Parts: sequence; C-alpha cells; structure tokens
Amino acid sequence: MVRRLGKLENCLVTVHLDYAVDDFHCLIDGELFLPESWDQDRDRCREAGIPDTVVYRPKWRIARTV
Repeated sequence: MVRRLGKLENCLVTVHLDYAVDDFHCLIDGELFLPESWDQDRDRCREAGIPDTVVYRPKWRIARTV
C-alpha cells in the first residue's frame, strides 16, 4: 500500500495467460495474486472482499496452473 496525499491506495496484482500473434492480442485467463502477508491476515482479506478460498501461492505456481 502506498500513502500519497493523505489517501491510502491498494493495488491489484494478477498473473495472466495471454496470446499474441502479430497485431492480435487477447487475454486467455488470469488469477489474483495474494501476497503472503495478506494471506496471514484473513480479516483484512474479508474487508477487501477476497474470499477465504484465495490463498497465497507464488507467482510461478499460479502461472503453471493458469
């Protein structure tokens, strides 16, 4: 989280599977990346609307299953 101008900002990190050929690009699939520190704070996740089924996984592991 970044605090700027008195505002608290959150960001969303995802892992995507894309397809691109010449000028054609499309998103095939994507998964939310949940940082390990957030996974250990389930109250914070619930407040942000993140289901309990979403847990920390390294980005490389998400990429292998997308």
